[in-house]
Amino acid sequence: VVKYVSPTGTGDGLTIGNPMSIVAANNSALPGDHFWLRGGTYHIPLNGIRFIEPGTSWGPGGYITYESYPDERAIFDGAVNQAEDADVRVKFQGAFVCLRNVEIKNSSLVGVEMVGTDNKIEFCEIHDCWLSGILAYASEDAPYTTGRNIIRNNTIYNCSDVGHIDGWYDNGGNADAISISSGVGNIIEHNLCY
Repeated sequence: VVKYVSPTGTGDGLTIGNPMSIVAANNSALPGDHFWLRGGTYHIPLNGIRFIEPGTSWGPGGYITYESYPDERAIFDGAVNQAEDADVRVKFQGAFVCLRNVEIKNSSLVGVEMVGTDNKIEFCEIHDCWLSGILAYASEDAPYTTGRNIIRNNTIYNCSDVGHIDGWYDNGGNADAISISSGVGNIIEHNLCY
């Protein structure tokens, strides 16, 4: 089902003229849903933007896609809530979710955290985060049975914890463009990182 989302959406998302919010999209997502994200700035709240509803497979009708609307750019921006140790990030907690052609910036943690399995992030621009641009890891309960995430064709830059020393930060020692700490079968390809 095609649905529409906007930064100020309050509708049911079933038509382009009645878009829903990103929170409503996340809470109502079902396998096969394709959410067109209208252009503009989506402020990342203190608990982050979380993709929690899972798809079921990469087959037709099995996955959930969040994608910028054609010729527009959805921007997930954490600047309003950016502070040390504030939970300001985009987080994949489900499975078979695809995020495509979105800009993510100003996270006070990682830009995108992928703790779920079988997810995909592609053609995104991620920058100015205080930890890694993308962090993928498996759950502690099953560190070698989860993963299979796809990270491809993204541009990731200026992600650094230099100048931050508390909590997760290490004054330049705990941030990379892409960090894979556990899991199996992850595919990382064709990303530009600097």
